[in-house]
Amino acid sequence: MGESTKHVELIKLMEELIIFNEKINPALLLLDEPSNRKNSPPTINGFKPDIYYDFDGVLVIGEAKTKDDIVNEHTRRQLETYIKLCSNFKGRSCLYIAVPWTESILVNNIVKNIMKKLKTFITYHVVDELKKL
Repeated sequence: MGESTKHVELIKLMEELIIFNEKINPALLLLDEPSNRKNSPPTINGFKPDIYYDFDGVLVIGEAKTKDDIVNEHTRRQLETYIKLCSNFKGRSCLYIAVPWTESILVNNIVKNIMKKLKTFITYHVVDELKKL
């Protein structure tokens, strides 16, 4: 499936912030992009994150969502899967979700509601194009 220009922009923004914030080796970051199928992220319970890093006790998952792909069952189940994985990870973990700035409050509330439902807490960041380096 082809990715929209906005989706690709959000992934790139998220990639830059992850490398900067998490102080990780960019060469070990797995990206779900057509030119990188050999080192793409693993499928987790049927979902493939846009960005994945698991090395030396650090797990980082990144997912980009465009405006029309936020409020649906697929996204809720996808975020729930990633939150569970981060919650159960033995080490430092963080979930990044990149969205258009108009959707950042909505996504933040969705993540908080999922964590409340799961009775867990994880470190996460909702990233938008206003949060540039």
